[in-house]
Amino acid sequence: MHIKFIDNVTDNFISRGWVGFIGGLMDEYTGKFINDEKTMDARIADEDSHFEYLKSSLDHVCSEIAKRFSFYLPNGEPRTAAIIDILASSPRIEHIVRKLQRQHRLNIDAVYLENHKLAVGILVERLRNFLAKRGFEILVLTGAESNHGTTDVLIVPTRYGVNLQHNGKKIVIEVKTGKSLSYSQLFRYFFDVSITSMILWRIKKRQVAVLRRKRLQLMLQAYMEMCILRGKRVLSFRTREHQNFAMPKNFTLSSKKLENTVNDFAEGLMETLPVVLDTVLGEIRSTHTAQRNE
Repeated sequence: MHIKFIDNVTDNFISRGWVGFIGGLMDEYTGKFINDEKTMDARIADEDSHFEYLKSSLDHVCSEIAKRFSFYLPNGEPRTAAIIDILASSPRIEHIVRKLQRQHRLNIDAVYLENHKLAVGILVERLRNFLAKRGFEILVLTGAESNHGTTDVLIVPTRYGVNLQHNGKKIVIEVKTGKSLSYSQLFRYFFDVSITSMILWRIKKRQVAVLRRKRLQLMLQAYMEMCILRGKRVLSFRTREHQNFAMPKNFTLSSKKLENTVNDFAEGLMETLPVVLDTVLGEIRSTHTAQRNE
């Protein structure tokens, strides 16, 4: 069994120096790093209004880009998530514009979709049973219900994984069944200020990592600023008349790769699932402890 548990993931995926360089842990007047948790909390609280302003500005830029490039979902809403991904993908505006004009849609082999759906389904049921045995009142919200009363933990299956609500706070479990990892996708969760932490479950890599908003907020602001500035340059960039069209990219596994993918997924799922359950319980307890100390 080869399970990699990564806590304080900012110390593993992102060096302290880089976070400090963009303002995350460095005092702008003394140039010294801030390691005191209370000081960090106060600084982050002061940044909340600026964070909301950036979020609103980014939404507006994405809306304008959607209008210009006819970049909408079938329900008529801007494809904000896809636009942010494209803005973050390159500093070259002409490349961003080209991607917005040619809206590629990847036709992924159905085995990956089935793996993801199965992983989320098993996770929801195991979480329900695991937490109930430890005295929590559990409700799984499927979309039809709206009143969940005094439930201790609310479990909400989503397209990407599972959301948990406990004591007014949200914990996201992002389920990844392949090798890919997108910072853009991970960062977008924390645009919701009620999300305190995210558990990243990378089944194929046998990894369970914890990302906490408090440690990432200032970097998130820098990320949003980058996307806003690029978006404004896109809107001021002169383009020729074009016609948007989707270009499907087909991807199909060979028989051998299909066999290996299914076997590897099954082994990784069952090896790391207990780690995910224990991590969720730890996050719920830490949230409860933090609120009692406030």
